[in-house]
Amino acid sequence: MTARRRLLHDLTKLHSEDLQDQYLLKPPNVRFTCKMFYPNVYADGSICLDILQRNWSPTYDVTSILISIRSLLNDPNPNSPANKEAAKLFLENKRLYETKVKKLIERQKMNDQTLLDDEDEEKVEKKQPSPSAIEIDSKYLYM
Repeated sequence: MTARRRLLHDLTKLHSEDLQDQYLLKPPNVRFTCKMFYPNVYADGSICLDILQRNWSPTYDVTSILISIRSLLNDPNPNSPANKEAAKLFLENKRLYETKVKKLIERQKMNDQTLLDDEDEEKVEKKQPSPSAIEIDSKYLYM
């Protein structure tokens, strides 16, 4: 597993809303549900990817969308940034960029664990996704 893949490990989740409503007419609204520091991900978690914007075609299925996202995660495009700070750091100082991403991931892991530790198991409410939503753990992007 490459360093980049480790940096974008299973904490990263995708969420696609309105997949059923107008899926063929317009691309699904796909976004990461956790904080990301990545050249092609906006602050709200939405992804800067041509097939989810101007190059959308009804022929794209969920598999092709996920393959495109996986490709973007493995090979970011800093020349078309959604996050200019991440793109600049990625281009100018990859080591510092990777350090920043690792720290963010560690912070998220600690926050997730704290939330679990603070709640009684009986009180933990499991959220069920709506029928028109898909949540995908990023570990599946690297298969």
